[in-house]
Parts: sequence; C-alpha cells; structure tokens
Amino acid sequence: IIISISGCSDYGYNFGPIQWNINLFKGSGSGVDIVSFTTETPVLSPGERGTMEVKIKNTGSVKSTSGFVQLMGLDHTWSSSGAEILPNEEKCRHTVRQITLLPKDENTGAQGGEFVCTWDYMAPTSLPIGEALYEPIARVFYTYETTSMGSVTLVPKEELVNFMDKGGTLKSDVISQTKSPIKMTMRTRGPVKLAGEKSEFPIEITIENVGGGTVCPDVNKCKAQGGNIWDKLIIEMELPEGLENKDCDFIGKETHLSMGRSQILKCNLLITSNVNTVTQKYIRLHSTYGYFNDAKMTIRVRSDV
Repeated sequence: IIISISGCSDYGYNFGPIQWNINLFKGSGSGVDIVSFTTETPVLSPGERGTMEVKIKNTGSVKSTSGFVQLMGLDHTWSSSGAEILPNEEKCRHTVRQITLLPKDENTGAQGGEFVCTWDYMAPTSLPIGEALYEPIARVFYTYETTSMGSVTLVPKEELVNFMDKGGTLKSDVISQTKSPIKMTMRTRGPVKLAGEKSEFPIEITIENVGGGTVCPDVNKCKAQGGNIWDKLIIEMELPEGLENKDCDFIGKETHLSMGRSQILKCNLLITSNVNTVTQKYIRLHSTYGYFNDAKMTIRVRSDV
C-alpha cells in the first residue's frame, strides 16, 4: 500500500506517490484584531479627565466567545475612586467576560462582529513640574477555535503501478482549515509501503501562532501573568474507522509552543484494516483555547505648577 496525504493549499507538493496541499490563509486577520486604541485627550493637565476606547473586530472564520478587555500600565492614581479602572461596558469586564463576536459571513459578505470598550480616567494630580509620559496598554482576551481537516489516501500497491504506467498521479483533495490565530497542519514524510493489518505510517503536525498574540489553554486563566500558563494549548485528533493512534501521546495534553511561536509534533498512526482499493481517510485536528492581543498608546501629562 502507498500513502499520500493532502490538506488544503495555495501551494501544491508532489513527491512521487506522496502528495499534499496546505491552505495558507493570507492577510493579517486571524482572530479578534484590535482595530484601534485611542483617546480624545492624548495631552492632559493634572486632574483632567478623559476617555480611552479600544475597538475590536473578529477577522477570523470562527465565532469568538468569553471576551473581555484589561487596561494596563496605569495605576490607581488614574482612577477618580482610587480603584482599578474597569471598562464602562459591563460585558467588557474581566468579572463578566461576555463579548461574543460572529465571524465574517462568506455567503452574504457581512463583516465580522465588532465591539467597542471604553474607560474613563483622571490624570494624577500630584506630579512635579514638567511632562510625564505614560504608555497604557489595552489587552483583549477571548476564546477561539482551530480546526484543520486533512486526508490520507491509502492506495494498494498494484493500483499504484497502474497509475505510474499511465503517467497519472494520485488524486489530491482540497480540505479545509479555519482562519484562526493558531494554525495546525498535518503531513506525511514520504512514500510508505505497507502490507497486512496493523501497519503504520508517520505523520507530522505543525502548530503555528499566526495571530501575533499569546495563546493559553483556557481564557479564564489567561489573565494570570505568564508563568506556566501562557504559550500552551491542547490538541485533539479525530480518526476515522480503520485508523488508530499508535504513539501520538501529546493528544489531549498541553502542548508548549517554543518561544510562543511554533511546535512540530511527530508520531505514528496504525492502519487496522486491509485496503483493497483506493481509500481516502479524513483526519480532523481541533483545539479550543484562550488568546490575547495587546495595543499601546502614549499619553502625556504636563504640569506647570
């Protein structure tokens, strides 16, 4: 038996009997993007009040849920009450976490959901004469999903000879992948000849952080400051009848992304039934995770007294 694997792609690869395609979505949008982070008063006097706003938009292909925002870089002296500066909109607060944004509708052309969160603030009153520079950060948290569907085509050796004699190539199907901040792709590493039941073949899963932010297994824990919480996610794999997981021990467990950017996982799958004709098997990779992005602005406070 010869195996070929296909994904979904702008780039096609053909290495003899092995073929695969991987769909790489172009553009910066790949989840909930921060469209803008602004204030009406970038230059203040001590005690002057102002408002900041962050506008966010779902530019991916999956609904985002459990969203909230956090204002960082300004201490309690910027609050008229002396407490934490919380968003004016209740659903934006980390105690509520109710921002839900629908993805773009490819059928109707309707754009992805948008939302605006605002904070009221008051510049510190006790400052020395001169100008003080502050750099507040808006951090946007949300839950997102990645699903990647690939296909493995099992071809009996005898039929492969017929393909080659006729100058043909194995059929390579286009399969789907969500437009998400985390991208997962799967492929095999070359032609594998198999015979009998319980044969095996290698696969390689590449995980990439393409959203420009930080991933964590659960958005409810993302707000914690780094440590062992960030740069991890849990991958699930669904196999069809006739294929079994041999040694993909990372499935269902936390996987760490090196430098928060990527990871390559290698393991083997078992073929548990004889293949007498060209057979296409679909393998589904899935992950639900928390994610956050940051945006920064500059505010100046000038004191003449």
